[in-house]
Amino acid sequence: IKDYDLVKRTDDVGKYIHAALADMIENGAGRGKVEKLRGENAGTFIAFDGVTSETRDKLILEMRKQGVHMGGCGDKAVRLRPMLVFERKHADLFLERLEKALGQL
Repeated sequence: IKDYDLVKRTDDVGKYIHAALADMIENGAGRGKVEKLRGENAGTFIAFDGVTSETRDKLILEMRKQGVHMGGCGDKAVRLRPMLVFERKHADLFLERLEKALGQL
């Protein structure tokens, strides 16, 4: 963890993902489909809700079809809990696939 400065990396990548998700929810493919983004300044521990449980379930299914495993929590939430070695390049792949999946809902 110290050798690769993973705590700082997780913080930086988390801020990057959170900002991109906020924009996607406000102005992009997630508008009207996902809401209540949480986890700002919490590293990559980020969550958001589908507007309905059905929307959340469809999103998780679409992401799995694209090779991304995401978990649901509670009635409508999606939680992101990537590994410490998750880098910006991985975040870009995730965000690209999430935008595509949201566009298919």
